[in-house]
Amino acid sequence: MLANGLEEGKVAEMNLTLEETHEAQRLINLKKCGIYELKEIYGAHWEKVFNRTFFGKKFKASVAGNFLKNIRLMDKKSNNHWIYEIYSE
Repeated sequence: MLANGLEEGKVAEMNLTLEETHEAQRLINLKKCGIYELKEIYGAHWEKVFNRTFFGKKFKASVAGNFLKNIRLMDKKSNNHWIYEIYSE
């Protein structure tokens, strides 16, 4: 298990699709620097996500794999939700 909570070898197969990556990066770029849960990053778009648990795992893997810019994993909350930091370079 890697330090980010993912199993080695599982990272690549669980990344966001290219379209999902573009949308995620667009939403990240719209946010101010700060600490967010995934549903806060997605805002109103979160209601359109079909399988939120699976999507959250793919999002986390994409962040951990550095496929998204200006965002990093911070910590897991007691409700099992991950929190992310959006920052500027």
